[in-house]
Amino acid sequence: MWQLSRELRGLAFTPVTPAHTFLNGEGHVQTGSAIDSISFSTFDSGHRKSLDTFGAERLISYSAAPNPEHSGWSILLRNESSALLTRETRTSPTPLADNVLGFHLRYFDGTMWHESWTSELANGQVNIPQAVSIDLELASPGGRSIRFSTRVFIPIAFIQR
Repeated sequence: MWQLSRELRGLAFTPVTPAHTFLNGEGHVQTGSAIDSISFSTFDSGHRKSLDTFGAERLISYSAAPNPEHSGWSILLRNESSALLTRETRTSPTPLADNVLGFHLRYFDGTMWHESWTSELANGQVNIPQAVSIDLELASPGGRSIRFSTRVFIPIAFIQR
């Protein structure tokens, strides 16, 4: 949760030079629970901080896949790639948790919350949410679920307006 929150706060938005500015979130349901996905560009990938606190632009995605070893559980996956490379390079996603019961994301536009988001508007303008709500539910060894929730405010969304 901390890493995803930090990456969202570092969302890339560069009005002067071209960048892969986007945030796309899709709502999904799997075995009756929300198992969403999100992709975005950021200057602050959580574990690779440069000396000036901003690194090169990175493309990040979080998604989930069914856990083949446990019915009803999902594996939360994180993928990261360079936004500077002109040729697409494939990397294997990193599994973050294999006991995910729910991963629900919502997007605040300043007035209301939405279940999905696309940063591209029809008129070519980039649209970034003001906040993202993250709800993560994990299975615990005792059979109970553990819930984590946070809301991340996107600073660049206020600068862009």
